[in-house]
Amino acid sequence: PQELKRFIAMTVALVEPPGASEAQASEAPGLEHFFSQGRRQLAEKYFDTTLVAFQFPHEGLAAHHRLREVVAGMEQDLLAFRPDFFFPFLREALARYPVRLPRANAGPLLDAVYGRRIEACIATLVEQVVTARPEQPFDWLDDWLATQADREEMEANLPPPTVAEQMADLSIWDMNPTQLSEFALEPFLQYDTDKSGGLDRREFRSILTSTALGFTSKEVREIMVGLGF
Repeated sequence: PQELKRFIAMTVALVEPPGASEAQASEAPGLEHFFSQGRRQLAEKYFDTTLVAFQFPHEGLAAHHRLREVVAGMEQDLLAFRPDFFFPFLREALARYPVRLPRANAGPLLDAVYGRRIEACIATLVEQVVTARPEQPFDWLDDWLATQADREEMEANLPPPTVAEQMADLSIWDMNPTQLSEFALEPFLQYDTDKSGGLDRREFRSILTSTALGFTSKEVREIMVGLGF
């Protein structure tokens, strides 16, 4: 069947040397994501005319900053301080803006993936605040960041999904090569029992006969023959 042929072709990557092919990660939206959509003019007007009031009685400071400047400052702080968790960090940074947080470099390395996480975080913040257009942006941001921080902490404490759980929501027939490679990494590490970095005939057959994939005995034999095992 065509589906079986496609699966065989895509699974060849499991037995080929690593680095045979690389796919570029999808680009996350940047700060201008929401502005490129409908209501662009309203969004930009709200960001440029809405002022966020900051008062620090104990430090004798009071300041008003445009919402665009505040969000841009949040993005700069994320890039500079590299926190492990974005939303609780942003909430603390907002409370101290524009004084800023003490510099610390204990976070993860700022690689391309981390940069895209920051862009996606800021894009979500922009979309939400422009959609709500609150009259009191400081209070709104504080509450929204608190909710997102709780969600981020809860998701971080969840155990990683098993192969069977991933299969329940995603069909291997609909995966592109990159998704299939990422999906196959967990069973590869699990069934590479001799830690050789490759799968021999017995190990690969064990993957195919696992209940998570649900292949019949006939399908297993056809795949093994198709891959030359």
